[in-house]
Amino acid sequence: MPNHRDRRVGSSSPCDKIFLHGLVVYARIGPCDHTAPVTLEIDLEVAIDLSFAASSDKLSDTANYSDLARVVSDALAASRHPSLGEAASTAAKAVLTAEQKVCEVSLTLRNPRVVIKGPVDQIGVSVRMCRR
Repeated sequence: MPNHRDRRVGSSSPCDKIFLHGLVVYARIGPCDHTAPVTLEIDLEVAIDLSFAASSDKLSDTANYSDLARVVSDALAASRHPSLGEAASTAAKAVLTAEQKVCEVSLTLRNPRVVIKGPVDQIGVSVRMCRR
């Protein structure tokens, strides 16, 4: 069974993932400019080739968890978002822009405190973006 260190350098489809689940952020979601920030929960997964980091044991050869969390939080706090979908897309694009080693982002954004009719605990959206 080959390990990931045997993977060809520069492979176009890394199968390694880094994830942050349950990240709590604050954002203004809705059509009004004076919308108060709401608490959102995010699950983030990024596809990245970790073979360099595994062989070098250098943090600079991977994506930093703290940096990923900061990029997502800053992207969502920077402006008002008309919908959860737009907010999720904005955060995913920010990760791809900030972390050049990342080739794919999967992001799920949940609003656990939304009030709608019916037996629902949370609402949310998931987006997936790939580097072109």
